[in-house]
Amino acid sequence: MKKKHYDLDWFIYFSWLLVSILDLERAQAEEIAFETSEIWIESGSEQHHFFVEIAESRNQHQRGLMFRADLPQNTG
Repeated sequence: MKKKHYDLDWFIYFSWLLVSILDLERAQAEEIAFETSEIWIESGSEQHHFFVEIAESRNQHQRGLMFRADLPQNTG
């Protein structure tokens, strides 16, 4: 009886692992568009220029900057 319970635990674990991996691949492939904006920040006598992406939806908040292959300077 204990052997069957052990096998079931492993089956559940590996099923969960497989679903997690497949979901991660889907999430990586899914492109989420962000609204962009340009900002200037003054610090003392200097001005700093940035291009920013606005995360407004729950999906955008969760994704953030994950899966970015590159992030140019002064962007984010």
